[in-house]
Amino acid sequence: MGILIRLFTLAAALLAAGCVFDGSFKDGVIACSDSGACPPGLRCASSDGRCYHSLDADGGAPCLPLSCAEQKRDCGPLDDGCGQTLDCGRCDGNDSCGGGGTPGLCGCTPRSCVAQGLNCGAVDDGCGASVSCGECSPPNVCGGGGKANVCGCKPWKSCAEAGKSCGTLSDGCGGAALDCDEESGGCKNSETCGGGGANICGPGSCNPTTCVAQGKNCGTISDGCSDTLSCGTCKLPATCGGGGVPNVCACKPKTCDELGLSCGVTDDGCGGKRDCGSCTWPQSCGGGSKPGSCGCTPVSCDKTVECGRIPDGCGGVSKCETKVCARPKHCGLNNTCQLVKCDKRSCAEGQCGIISDGCGDVLTCDECKNGSTCVNNVCQ
Repeated sequence: MGILIRLFTLAAALLAAGCVFDGSFKDGVIACSDSGACPPGLRCASSDGRCYHSLDADGGAPCLPLSCAEQKRDCGPLDDGCGQTLDCGRCDGNDSCGGGGTPGLCGCTPRSCVAQGLNCGAVDDGCGASVSCGECSPPNVCGGGGKANVCGCKPWKSCAEAGKSCGTLSDGCGGAALDCDEESGGCKNSETCGGGGANICGPGSCNPTTCVAQGKNCGTISDGCSDTLSCGTCKLPATCGGGGVPNVCACKPKTCDELGLSCGVTDDGCGGKRDCGSCTWPQSCGGGSKPGSCGCTPVSCDKTVECGRIPDGCGGVSKCETKVCARPKHCGLNNTCQLVKCDKRSCAEGQCGIISDGCGDVLTCDECKNGSTCVNNVCQ
């Protein structure tokens, strides 16, 4: 307050000395004199005892509109805090207004593989980037079931399709076995099933292999001759072929994209933890009502806020009209109707973003400099 009074005293002294006042003082910066006087072009508000270029209908401080830039908004309609609607523009490319999780800001939230119902190969994330949806566990292959970027397996319809002529053959997808002897009539003359290769007729004999000899511990494999071998089952979270090696139990940890998450720490599906990162203030993990995604939900005025404007917690402003203060009261301390004039606070050194002035209105503080970022309204 002392600084503001000195500013007014200095202005008055300059006028007395014949200096011309250029009227460049901003609204509310200078306090009225004890007699209620202000520099030329400014008028004293009855509500807070400060000088303004114009007053409201009751002689109080006017509502000072905030621009899109002051509220850190770059798209869509926006209340200027004084009842008027601003047009903050439109977004380009893949961005949409609020698409990044913060209302009124252009952005794009990448669509995860899970959200698109995909689980393998490279796909477009909807924001102009390509993401990997992972690999398939055998016997599945990417697109093998007929749908692109989805793991699947197309079983053999016949032994002939698989190039086999005898014995029992797996359908290649873990389904019902095929009887090749019934299909082809079996081996003829002196040929032996497996003599020409697994499930192929040929001269000579065939020595069946085992699951252990092949290093397999799950699923069904060929014995190398005319039959199939059952190598057992896996104990969760391991799955058969889960590590990328057919018929071997393993668990492949899921990526954040496979889990459909962009922030926070979660289970990786194999008993471990996966750190999916953090969010940039004012966004928080799950703050936009979607768990595991960065976002911000604006704070609205509650019953404890009677009047004025408050920071919405997302870099913008909420106008509170729960109660209109009846004269001679005015919106003051802690956004409540008061008789006593309230001393507005100013932005402290290092403060950033939009903060409350402590007297029913908001302040827009400076941008952070020298590479620092704004976190909880403090440059860090």
